[in-house]
Amino acid sequence: MTRHIALLAYPDCQLLDVSGPWQVFASANALSPKPLYQLSLVADVIGPVVSNGGLAVHATHSYHQLHQLRPLDTLLVSGGSGVMQQREVAAVKQVLCEIAPDVRRLGSICSGAFLLAEAGLLDGCRVTTHWRHADQLADEYPALFVEPDALYIESHGRYTSAGVTAGIDLALSLVEADHGAGLAGQVARELVVFLQRPGGQSQFSEILRRQQAAGPLRRLLDRLHADPGEDVGLESMAAQMAVSPRHLTRLFKRHLNTTPGAYLTQLRLEQARLALLNEREPLSLERLAQRWRLGGADGRRRTAASPISALLRRFPLGVSPALCLFSSRCFSGEHLMPITVTLLSLCQALLVTGNVLLIGISPLIGASLAPSAFWSTAPVATQWLGLMCATIPASLIMARLGRKRGFMLGNIVGLVGALVAAQALIGERFGLFLLATWLIGVGIGFGQLYRFAAVEAAPAPMRDRAIGLVMGGGVLAAFAGPWLARASRELGEVPFLGSFIGLAALYLLALIVLIMIRLPSASRTHSEGTPLPLGKILRQPGFMVAVSAAMVGYGVMNLAMTATPLAMESAEHHFHHVSMTIQWHVVAMFLPSFFTGHLAARFGARQVIVAGSLLLVASALGTQWDIGWAGFNVALVLLGLGWNFTFLPATGLLTESYRPADKARTQAANEFFVFGTAAMTALAAGPLVNGLGWATLNLVLIPVSIVPLVVIVWQRRASLASA
Repeated sequence: MTRHIALLAYPDCQLLDVSGPWQVFASANALSPKPLYQLSLVADVIGPVVSNGGLAVHATHSYHQLHQLRPLDTLLVSGGSGVMQQREVAAVKQVLCEIAPDVRRLGSICSGAFLLAEAGLLDGCRVTTHWRHADQLADEYPALFVEPDALYIESHGRYTSAGVTAGIDLALSLVEADHGAGLAGQVARELVVFLQRPGGQSQFSEILRRQQAAGPLRRLLDRLHADPGEDVGLESMAAQMAVSPRHLTRLFKRHLNTTPGAYLTQLRLEQARLALLNEREPLSLERLAQRWRLGGADGRRRTAASPISALLRRFPLGVSPALCLFSSRCFSGEHLMPITVTLLSLCQALLVTGNVLLIGISPLIGASLAPSAFWSTAPVATQWLGLMCATIPASLIMARLGRKRGFMLGNIVGLVGALVAAQALIGERFGLFLLATWLIGVGIGFGQLYRFAAVEAAPAPMRDRAIGLVMGGGVLAAFAGPWLARASRELGEVPFLGSFIGLAALYLLALIVLIMIRLPSASRTHSEGTPLPLGKILRQPGFMVAVSAAMVGYGVMNLAMTATPLAMESAEHHFHHVSMTIQWHVVAMFLPSFFTGHLAARFGARQVIVAGSLLLVASALGTQWDIGWAGFNVALVLLGLGWNFTFLPATGLLTESYRPADKARTQAANEFFVFGTAAMTALAAGPLVNGLGWATLNLVLIPVSIVPLVVIVWQRRASLASA
């Protein structure tokens, strides 16, 4: 019996998603005495279809002719960047829905799952896709049960697979189901496939990631990978590299963030896991430990103490829990936070120190230099305006020149702004001071991307922690900024002149730190490809929640914080009290950063955002009863916590809402909206606090604070309705 197999391609499909499964079925035909499969390539029209790599394939049928291919045994939809455009084509979805009841096996490769999901053909199914797109698939199609770390899954007659080479694994499994393991094994050997991987195997290899970043260690790692079970120690590895053992350890730390022994152990553990998954007969811990030089089974059991509940679900039935415990060490990893992230945290601390300094003094300088009280917060507004103006250029510059050069450029602009501000104070020129704060804002706009650089520098399992660590640098700023404001206020004859000299010193120090930082090149952090239209990016559910939460968190916090020095001065509080209140506000903003990522991972980013919105409401309510120093402190602490619980989870959610090709545009759009809001609220703070009063101003902020909650509820209801 010849089975008819069709593969659906489209412009900008992934070539290997088409050619990989096709060749599996074609090789099965070649190895069989009679044809087993009839193959057809389907597209919108008959003729060449250009893949996202530029190489064209030839479609033999249009998708309108799918009915003519009946009986159709299997239909596989390829993945690729073009799938996001294809899911907007009603004709494709209609044809898929019409043909689906007549197809025995309907499936997808990689992001092809998005097209099937958009057509409603995966509702209620367990599915997988490329790990990079798994969260987006789950967010946009809540009726699916997405398993992000499986190679391929069959559920209710629907077949989905992970990216690229996983399509070959899926096709091999289909051949095995049709004609047995013997033929599937022959095909795998014919294609020189290293091993026929089971569907439950993880997509992600930490060892592979490290091998790719090995630098001068690559030759040694190739030898270790060739025979992980070889009896090799630190001295013999050092001899192969012609370096001392101590220097070899330094090289491993520098390039791989681990030690030679830990790397070799992890490599052996990963090989043991593969052996465990592919052996026909159960293996004991003792035999695996002996084969891969991993010590005794008792020692292995003692080292397998990491959480494994999620990992157990990835393994096929029949694999013993003890062996799964053993293999889980391959994924636990003894990750160390890269020194780059720590240095980025220091840069963030210096940036926020300058911000805190400006928060305390800019409204007061504005009140003394401006022609009227209406313009007292204009310097703060121009600072945020500069930040807003920098958001899009900063992201695009870093996409072309790299993060490091972009950060250094931002600090140079900020340094120039601090020097111009000093000159403006000497000459008592309000317009020049506005220009200075605008330049400082431009510099801050570049620095706001430190958190994204941390995500790129950290290992995948530690990205939430990396965001928290970088943002946590603000804790140092919470004490350094107010201290610098108080210490520098009366230095010299010109009030606040010393503050801007101190600010210039901060920018110089940040430049020195940046010189020491090693950041990935732009080619590694920003992938080439066809970006989605901006409107499509803005309509993605993850982006909508992220940007609304960040806009509200930053906007409410910034308006209330900017108005606080003026409100406290009006209530006759001393400047020392003002700086102390701002200090504890900043502590509340940044101190939770060290655990906010853990909360988001455990409860979900959206739940933490809801908590942040409620904290913003609590801050506004607190201002209705007490305008004493304690009342201001309580309100500003709650305000800081609310900002942290909205802005940080929103950042994490944003990093999961875009493809690599869309990174620069998505980040730029997010920063523009968020800091454009901050600019408008800073400008409005002076007139609103003078016109409405402190209590009424905060009362107005209550309905604004619950906007993220409304967006989340609206999306949830829309998802349930579509389901």
